[in-house]
Amino acid sequence: LVPAELVPDWYRSDARKRLLWRSCKIAHCAAQLEGRIADEHLAPLVLHEIFATRIAPHLQGPRLHVEELDLLERFLAALPERWLDPLPAALAPLRDCLGPRAPKGAAAQFTKDRAHRLLQRMKCGWADGQDGQDGRMAG
Repeated sequence: LVPAELVPDWYRSDARKRLLWRSCKIAHCAAQLEGRIADEHLAPLVLHEIFATRIAPHLQGPRLHVEELDLLERFLAALPERWLDPLPAALAPLRDCLGPRAPKGAAAQFTKDRAHRLLQRMKCGWADGQDGQDGRMAG
């Protein structure tokens, strides 16, 4: 366990940013093996082993942090569309923090259009007024 007083330092750290971007790069490279490795092996690797265990736990709040949206755009762009229909369980918390549970403040309004595009990429409906409360990734 990490002491609570160290969590804010982790979110601001360069090490966290490097971990996220390296994990995204690994996912991107793995997704390029599409067609060479069967989906039933490759999709769980990218979605569960990389995203759910290496990326998602370290996202603070994508609707409040533009650099996290940049990372998520890169990650989602690498995925074949067929992996997103239906939405994999590993991406459900991402859907929730981008749309239904997104914060309502000015920072969230600034990222609303980008979040909407990501939700469309994930084939998730989202109507105005569905923003929620905290916008944090849920486990």
